[in-house]
Amino acid sequence: MSDCAVNNTTTAEFHNKKSIHAIRRTLNSNMKCAGVSGTVAVSLLGHTEKVNEENYTYDVSSMEEKSKFMECAGRV
Repeated sequence: MSDCAVNNTTTAEFHNKKSIHAIRRTLNSNMKCAGVSGTVAVSLLGHTEKVNEENYTYDVSSMEEKSKFMECAGRV
């Protein structure tokens, strides 16, 4: 899987080679943002939910979405 992932992320649209961990972080973060359950993420990525949350989850929401949250927070 690692060689396949590297091959699929070395095209002109990517600036450099991506590790399998970078792909896991992106996939896990995008799944969480999309509302996919932790159980599904665990089954796809092969780690526990705790490991996924601590090591493979990053904020991938758009600035537009963040702005909406900030607007709502200002009304409280």
